Amino acid sequence: MKVQKDTFFIRVQGDRNAEIGVVGATGEKIIVDTDYNKYKHTTQIGYIHALPIRITELYKNDTPLNVGDCVVFHHFVCQQDHRIEEGIYRAEYFHIYGKLIGRAEGDYSAMSDGWGIQAIEDAIFVEPVLESEDNLYAGKIRIKTFQENIKQQGIVFAASKQAKLQGIQDGDRVFFTASADYKMKIIDKDLYRMRIRNIIAVERGGRLVCLHDKILVKEFGNAADNKFFVNARKSPQKIGEIIQVGKNVQGVTAGANLSYFDGVQGVIKWGGDTYSVIELRNINYLITTE
Repeated sequence: MKVQKDTFFIRVQGDRNAEIGVVGATGEKIIVDTDYNKYKHTTQIGYIHALPIRITELYKNDTPLNVGDCVVFHHFVCQQDHRIEEGIYRAEYFHIYGKLIGRAEGDYSAMSDGWGIQAIEDAIFVEPVLESEDNLYAGKIRIKTFQENIKQQGIVFAASKQAKLQGIQDGDRVFFTASADYKMKIIDKDLYRMRIRNIIAVERGGRLVCLHDKILVKEFGNAADNKFFVNARKSPQKIGEIIQVGKNVQGVTAGANLSYFDGVQGVIKWGGDTYSVIELRNINYLITTE
């Protein structure tokens, strides 16, 4: 069977019930009727039942998907308007985010049992990070009952080939735009799914690095806060020093001073200083000794 271009047929286990977890060593499933809160509890893991006639040039198509592959996808896929027949749904290629490696149909083993995720196209899976326990206290008084995930930060769990070409590596700590934390429960992992365009900057080995098509700029002056956080705001023209240049960027070098406008994603305060990750188009002019 072949389907129209850029469209897959996905087979899911159970037409009305979604697997939302695994309990115990024997792999008993927890299921919920997807008619209840259908977008939250819908199935997001299934198996490719039929392939498209072709994938158009709109996509990179650099990670082969084959019949029988276990894939993860958008929560809109397993809805009535995408239903082909019982247990079979239509999925646009754009709504498939990755495939699960080493998972056979009917396998309910935990994520830690030797298999993982291969993200496709420009998708990235990011693991949330918890705030420090110190944030639960004000002095000796406990002011919060539980640790929360740090907003707009996480650790890369699985980067696609396209993300790796832009300099994003598995294990990187990343800063991302607001509302990019699309949450997915994949077996026993709570992950965010986002796109390359959502990544503002990367922290690796205790230092900031920029993507291959970006420029890392340190703003002149000292920041008051030395903790990691993202301040998404629109800013006026600024003066700074280029700290790092992505390998795909031409015409500017590290160490140069410049006038620039913050990119739309905002700024990062890190290590007591303020940084922006910008593109060439954000540069107003370079400052020379003349």
